[in-house]
Amino acid sequence: MKNRIFLSTAAAMSLLASVAFADSYQASTWLPQSATTVKVTYKDFADAVKKGTGGDVSFQLHVGGALLPAAETLQGVSDGVAVVGDILSAYTPSDLPLNNVVGDLGFLTDSSLVASFAAAEVKFTNQKVREEWLKHNVVFGGNWSTSEYHFRCGMEVRSLKEVAGKRVRASVGAQIDFLKSIKAIPVSVPGSEIYTALERGSLDCTLVADETLQALKLGEVIKYSTEMPMGVFIDGATWGFNRDFWTDIGPKNRRVILDEMAKHIVLTQIGMLADDETATRDTQARGVKWLNPEGDLQAALKDFRSGYLKNLAAAQVEKRKIDDPTDIINDYIKARDKWIKLLANVDKSDSAALIKLVKQEIYDKVDEKTYGVK
Repeated sequence: MKNRIFLSTAAAMSLLASVAFADSYQASTWLPQSATTVKVTYKDFADAVKKGTGGDVSFQLHVGGALLPAAETLQGVSDGVAVVGDILSAYTPSDLPLNNVVGDLGFLTDSSLVASFAAAEVKFTNQKVREEWLKHNVVFGGNWSTSEYHFRCGMEVRSLKEVAGKRVRASVGAQIDFLKSIKAIPVSVPGSEIYTALERGSLDCTLVADETLQALKLGEVIKYSTEMPMGVFIDGATWGFNRDFWTDIGPKNRRVILDEMAKHIVLTQIGMLADDETATRDTQARGVKWLNPEGDLQAALKDFRSGYLKNLAAAQVEKRKIDDPTDIINDYIKARDKWIKLLANVDKSDSAALIKLVKQEIYDKVDEKTYGVK
């Protein structure tokens, strides 16, 4: 597979001349150049893989959706337009319903580190979730998670009365269901259009993590942030590999990639936490006010969460037309609770300690001789 890539019919004519005889494999992310999940997760990762494999595996990076837009990355990696890409399962719910079940469980998690590591553990070990990737000719390699989502609004939103009727952008199924339960109006808006929608008033609020305030410059168009954690957003696959590529590079190179993923997913999460702090500081400096929710809004979230897990399996069967996902849900909750305990006494900025833990608990247990191999 070295020095060649497989192209989808749709992309072949436009890409053949520039990449068919490339000296490196194509890597794609829809995120912008400035994002931590580009610099650390792709650029630094690619450099480390090239060094670790002695140049056997070298990636040519395409950012900002230049090669594959977010919604087309799953198909593009499956076809070999890129041999690795950042795949958002939320953008392809009918293709990756089981991964979206895992994504919805982020609503019950208020730590990006816990969510990232717990979700990865499930996707590596749960046979049904693992095979969902493989049927698309994709091998799962890890996932990032944002920090908690909060209300970011153009007006004060602290109570049930104030949130009722507000048009709120949300992208996670559980968050959408919660908004409906409190009589807000969920709105689907691409991330690139949130700024304009808030500026023009077609949105009243958006649910985003702290770092997004800076990444999308939302601090320029919101006035208030209501600090009420509504779970995290879990990526589908930070690294989704074309299965033919993964098979062809051999076990030695696969081991290098697995070890580098363990390292760089930790560095990505630490970098995103640092981005959160910077974004919060800069947004507050613009005059945006941080608010605390009133008791009735907090109680509504607590009540919704308590019933959410109880009814989740049945709701997912109906919503996604899948078999009972109770085992996936239980696997995630077990992994979440395990990682809460594992991280309880670990300095969240201690990259060496976190990398050691992630390697020990996840990546060292992945067999490079058999995992994902055709």
